[in-house]
Order: sequence, then C-alpha cells, then structure tokens
Amino acid sequence: MSSNLRDFARFGMLCAPSWDKIATEQVVADEILDRMCDWLRPHDFMMNSFHGPAFTEYMGGDDSIATGRQWDLFWPDGDIWKGGLLTQGLYVSPSRDLVIA
Repeated sequence: MSSNLRDFARFGMLCAPSWDKIATEQVVADEILDRMCDWLRPHDFMMNSFHGPAFTEYMGGDDSIATGRQWDLFWPDGDIWKGGLLTQGLYVSPSRDLVIA
C-alpha cells in the first residue's frame, strides 16, 4: 500500500474500535478482524525468517508471540503491527483504541 502518513493511520483505525470516526459504516467487519488473528504462525517460525530478527530489533524487544495474515507481529494482549519499507510501520492496539503510524 502506498499512502501518506495520515491515510496510513486512517487505515489502521479501520481495525480499531474507533472506526466510526473515519467511516460511516464498518469497513473491516469483526469477523474479518477475528479471522486475521485466528491463523497465526508461531514466534519460532517468524524468527527463522529473514524479517523476524529485523522486526525484533526494530521494535526493541522480543515479546511478540506470532506473525500472521496481513500483520507482521502479534502480541499477547491483541496488539498488532505491520512493517513497511525504511522503518515505516503501523501499530494498532484494539484494547486501547490506539493507532500509531
């Protein structure tokens, strides 16, 4: 996806409880969000890939639990992160209704 920073954050908001601040109807249904988090590859799988160690270094810790559909890192509390080129990234914490781009 190619976008400016504001639109990148708005994309993340579609996966957060405050989606209604940027859309008139829910674009990413709860079932899709559940499905994205349903099929995960374990932490060891991620760390054996090219990106796993790089993501761990970039994020400053090795506390993520998995990688999965469309998202690069998952944490035990349900937070998710998608990495981009040149250290760009999108962090979404649904439980805190927080998006960082």
